[in-house]
Amino acid sequence: MPKQFKDENGNTFVEVTPWYKKWWIWLLAVLVAIFVLGVAFGGNDSSESGSGKGHNTTASEKGQTTTDKITFDYQDFKVKDSKTYNVNYTDNSWSGADVKIDKVTVYKLAKDYKYDAGDGEKTVQGFIRVHVIVDAKRDIDFSATTGTVSFGNQQSEYGSGSWDADTINNGASKNGDATFAIESLDSVSDVSSLRYKFGATFANDDTSDEDWSHDYDVTLDLQ
Repeated sequence: MPKQFKDENGNTFVEVTPWYKKWWIWLLAVLVAIFVLGVAFGGNDSSESGSGKGHNTTASEKGQTTTDKITFDYQDFKVKDSKTYNVNYTDNSWSGADVKIDKVTVYKLAKDYKYDAGDGEKTVQGFIRVHVIVDAKRDIDFSATTGTVSFGNQQSEYGSGSWDADTINNGASKNGDATFAIESLDSVSDVSSLRYKFGATFANDDTSDEDWSHDYDVTLDLQ
C-alpha cells in the first residue's frame, strides 16, 4: 500500500514508487528480450534447415538393376540378378544402314530352366539382351535375333526379341532388343566381353549387287 504523509500545512501526499522499482516492468522487459532473441536465432535456423530421408544405396544406383522376370519366346523365367552395361558401338560401313548398339543386359535366372531350342531341349541359366538401333539408308531386311552371341567357350544361336524378320524402309529408324539364352551362367559378372554376329540384306532379290548383304561381327567389352 502506498505510503501517505502530511506537510506542516496539513496537506496529504501519497508516495509514488519509481517505475524502475515496479516488478511488473522488469518482468515485461525480460519477456520482450526472450522474444527478440528467439526471433533472431530461430529465424536463421529455419532458413537453412530442411527435412530429408536416408536410404541404403540401391542396386540401380550402383549401376546394377534387377527385375522379377524375363519373357523369352513367350515363356517367363524368374530372374535372380541382372546387370546392364552401357556400350558405345557404331557401324556405318554398309550402304544399307547405320547400326548402333548402346546397351547390353546380362540376366542370371533364379534356377535352372528347360527350354526347347528347336534342336532339342536345353538347360538355361541366364540370358543376354542386346539393344540395337538401326537407321535405314534404303529398304532393308534386318533380323538381329538370327545371329549368335558368344563369350568364353559358350555360344548361343537361339535368340528371340523384337527383331524377327523385320523390313525397315528407307529413311526409317528402329530400335529393339535381341535376347539370347545362355546354358551356363554362374553370375552376371561372368560376362566381361561379348561377341555378337548378325546380318542384313537389301529388301529385294538382286543378289548380284555386291553390297546386297552385310555381315556384322561385333566385340563388346562390358565394364
